Amino acid sequence: MKKKKKLKPDIKRLIYYTILIIIVVISIIFIIKIYNNINGKKKIKETEAIINNIVELEEIEDAELVNEPSNKDDLYWKFINYNLINVNLDELKQINSDTVGWIYVNNTNINYPVVKTNNNDYYLNHQFDKHYNEAGWIFMDYRNDSDINNNKNTIIYGHSLKNKALFGSLLKTVNGTWHSNIDNLVIKTVNESSSYLWQIFSIYTLEDNNDYIKTEFSSDEDYQEFLNTIYNRSKYSFNTSVNTNDKILTLSTCYTSGGKIKLVIHAKMIKKA
Repeated sequence: MKKKKKLKPDIKRLIYYTILIIIVVISIIFIIKIYNNINGKKKIKETEAIINNIVELEEIEDAELVNEPSNKDDLYWKFINYNLINVNLDELKQINSDTVGWIYVNNTNINYPVVKTNNNDYYLNHQFDKHYNEAGWIFMDYRNDSDINNNKNTIIYGHSLKNKALFGSLLKTVNGTWHSNIDNLVIKTVNESSSYLWQIFSIYTLEDNNDYIKTEFSSDEDYQEFLNTIYNRSKYSFNTSVNTNDKILTLSTCYTSGGKIKLVIHAKMIKKA
C-alpha cells in the first residue's frame, strides 16, 4: 500500500495564506457594505431634513363638498371630499431638475418628492440631490409621462429601507391593521399641473413576476384584463370597482431584502384639481 505524500511546508503555507486572504477580503467587503448601508440611511435622513426646510405641504380645501348618496358601501363617496395637497415643486427643481411630483401616504413615512429620468436604474443608487447612495430615491417609471393625466398606469418605485425611510414603511400595509383604517386608503400626489387623490383597491406581494408594471395596452379589453388580474391578487377586499375609464397608480418596493418578492399597491384616480 502506497503512502500518501505529505504536502511540502511551502504548499501548506501557500494554502494557509490564500485562505486567510480570502477571509480578509470577504470581511472587508462585508464591512464596506454595512458602512454603505448605515451611511446611506443617514444621508437619506439628512436629505429629508433639507427638503422639509425648503418646502411646506399645504392642504387644499374644496369650496363645494359632494353629498354622499344613501348607499355608502363604496368609500369613494367619503374619499371624494378629502382635502388635496399642494407643494411648490419649483423650489425642488432648483435642487434636482428631474423632480416631477410629490407623494404622500397616510400613516406611513412616505412624504417625498418624486423624480424621473430616462431609465429605471439611476435612482436605484442615487438620492434626491443626485449624489451616489445605495438607498436610492423614490422615482417614476421612465416609460410614464410626467403628466399623470397621459398615463393609464403610473408606476412609482422606491427601496424598502429597514429604518422605514423611502418605501420602507409600506411593509405595514400587509402586516397588522393598517388597511382597516379607511383614512389610510387614500394616496395623495402632486405634479406641476394638478393635485390628485387615489383610492387603493389592491395590496399584495408577488414573487418573480413583473407583469404589474405594464404601461402600454393594446385595447380596452387588454387593459380590463390587466385590471382584473391585479384586482384579484389583493390580500384584502376593498369593495372598490375599477374599469377601463380609470387611471391607476402603482407603488412598487421590495418585500424581502433580496428583492425576489415585491410588495405592490394599486390605487385608482378619484379626484383631480
